[in-house]
Amino acid sequence: MFGVNLFGYYSEALGIGEDCRTAHAALEMAGIPTKINDIPTKQCPKELKQAFLDQPDDVAPFAFNLFCMNCEEHARILLELGKGVSANRYNIGYWPWELERWPKQWRPMISLVDEIWSSSLHTYNSLEPEIKFRSRPALQHLPLSVIADKPQSQQEKAKWRQLFNINTDTVVFICSFDGRSGFWRKNPWGSVKAFQLAFPTNQQSPEVAQNNVQLVIKCMHGKIDQNALRELGRICASDSRILLINSKLSRENLLGLYGCCDALISLHRAEGFGRNLAEAFLAGLDVIATNYSGNLDFCDGPLYHPINFKKTELLRSHYPHGEGQIWAEPSLHDAAIAMQKVYQKRSKSLATTSSLHRDRETYRERFSIQRIGRLYAERLEQIWSKRKSLEETLYWQDNQN
Repeated sequence: MFGVNLFGYYSEALGIGEDCRTAHAALEMAGIPTKINDIPTKQCPKELKQAFLDQPDDVAPFAFNLFCMNCEEHARILLELGKGVSANRYNIGYWPWELERWPKQWRPMISLVDEIWSSSLHTYNSLEPEIKFRSRPALQHLPLSVIADKPQSQQEKAKWRQLFNINTDTVVFICSFDGRSGFWRKNPWGSVKAFQLAFPTNQQSPEVAQNNVQLVIKCMHGKIDQNALRELGRICASDSRILLINSKLSRENLLGLYGCCDALISLHRAEGFGRNLAEAFLAGLDVIATNYSGNLDFCDGPLYHPINFKKTELLRSHYPHGEGQIWAEPSLHDAAIAMQKVYQKRSKSLATTSSLHRDRETYRERFSIQRIGRLYAERLEQIWSKRKSLEETLYWQDNQN
């Protein structure tokens, strides 16, 4: 039966959980029947294992399985829940990855799916060398949709800033990351250093009133690396203009926090897709970001401030499966200059609400669930029509015999 069985962290406040939710929204918008299987991030309970074992057709009633999780977690699900739901279905791995080469440890998983969807050209390019000499799986570049708020009015900004104890009359930069995505990869220290380089406290700048600029570091799951979190907290505590928020927020509050800021800074060393950058564009923020990896698919236009970088080699401790790989080291000097330019733009009220709405339109269609849903539908219907054609050919051949 035509439709998609969607597997992922649907209820989790995670970036990859939002990938799953927006994939579902896009499929629904395209009119494609969908069955959601909300997978726990920790070990699956006995009841779920039993359902996968005894009732695979209830768990996965449709012809397509879409696994919206990283490759390693997909493997965990197969080990914990079995392959029953994979049998007689077209299995698609919607697998994120951030580095330039696909991990050799993940190569065995490639043969267990019929197709892989990559959310960015960066991820596509990491997989392509692994697949080009294989008859299967197919490899498709299919971006993710993004659901985010429109630019806030001045009244809305004041309300959200009060909630988060952010100064009302300041230009506010935000750096946002998940500790489970890696401190080294997300590089919050780079944002702090660039901020302090742009707006030093040891001398009075004629262009910048020292109390009129602020940096928010939004982190969740920071305790996964206690030493890194402690060092980040120490640096932030030494500068009263830096606010560290280490907590998991609801989706509404997270987008409210983004929207009440003026600019997002992401001096990442690698991104698979870069969802928080996309959300910032849709909220009308200026985006200062490393001009490298998955975010290049959509980072352009009037709100984008690209940061140059040099490629550097990872150490074993920097990132899982990162040994021998390379990623970007963004220029703090360039980032500081970009922050000063954004400060001038925002402090002089050059970025009005109407202009931000106009700038937002540059990005809105690119991320819309309508557009992404059409792309999903086109690919699924293409596969379905080939399958039906093959079934009809085999039926005709059987009857001839």
